[in-house]
Amino acid sequence: MRQVVYVDVLIVLNTIVTFILLLCVRQFSGCATGPARLTVASIVGGVYSLVLLAPEMNFFFTLLTKAAMGASITYIAFPAKRLRVMLRCLSLFLGMSFFFAGVLYAVTLVGGDRVTYNNGFGYMELSLPAVVGLCVALYLVILFLRKKVFSPKPADAVYSIEITRGGGTFTGRALLDTGNRLGDVYGGKEVILLDDAAAKALTGLKVTSDVEAMANAGLPVRLLPVTALSASRLLPAFTADRAVVYNDARRREVDRPCVAVAPDGFGNEYQALIGGAFFEGGDR
Repeated sequence: MRQVVYVDVLIVLNTIVTFILLLCVRQFSGCATGPARLTVASIVGGVYSLVLLAPEMNFFFTLLTKAAMGASITYIAFPAKRLRVMLRCLSLFLGMSFFFAGVLYAVTLVGGDRVTYNNGFGYMELSLPAVVGLCVALYLVILFLRKKVFSPKPADAVYSIEITRGGGTFTGRALLDTGNRLGDVYGGKEVILLDDAAAKALTGLKVTSDVEAMANAGLPVRLLPVTALSASRLLPAFTADRAVVYNDARRREVDRPCVAVAPDGFGNEYQALIGGAFFEGGDR
């Protein structure tokens, strides 16, 4: 007996499931993204589920197509600048997809329902409310585990940061990286690593390693040797007027901090990085 596949149910169901999967990825990846991107990516995933109705493809072509679509959905939802962040999001998305699919398939087997499987997609007899309810329940379990088991330690928390220089102010988020001890070898000041977009918002200029050009533009910079995130390099740096770094438990105000600009950024969740010695000057 052949199973009837309803195209509208297929698309709607996979759109909702993809949205829940992307919410799970956002929880574990730490990448900030808005509901609009999640929605667009989910719709793409829902439409792609129509591959179930296409002529059967060989295993390797199916695997390649599924990986390419997974990468596309992930990039739409989390447009990371760095390849490492993108690969982390993609790995989480594929892992969550296999986990959810396995649980749904197990429930279908227990219930004795039929499953239509083709080109890497399955269509189950479970009702739309039942599938959505099960996926929401799985998401709530994952959310609970994320907060209770995998939550970051306070020392590795993300802080709020406010930097001022002249008439410019930047407000964003900073990661305290306890594995790095950033320091200004010239003046002994605390160092804050800032991504290029945040530095431009603060100074009004695109900060580069061309010291002379920056000086002519009104921003004196120097090249600072910095070791952070397992890499060593010379980064353009300048002196800000003031920085305030804080969260619910700690607060530190620093006068005339050294700000080094990291052109590659740090991902979507935060725009700055501070070293393990940043709070050794005292919290206040």
